Amino acid sequence: MCTLMQKDVLIEAIAVGNSVAVKKKQINTPQSHRLDELRDYVYSTSPNNIDYQATLQEVLSLKQSLETMPNLRQMQ
Repeated sequence: MCTLMQKDVLIEAIAVGNSVAVKKKQINTPQSHRLDELRDYVYSTSPNNIDYQATLQEVLSLKQSLETMPNLRQMQ
């Protein structure tokens, strides 16, 4: 369960994770696809049905994983 403000925090955290994927040209990875799934889930789910801590932890883990990937833009 989360509040509307926490739902907003999740949406922002997912957007930041997606921006890392785009910046590094890592948009076709399992991590970026999972972030897309989470974005759709958070947008379409009532805050009462979202586990804030678990979702935020997953988003942060995916973002960290994307940050450690190489920047494909520089490799071309």
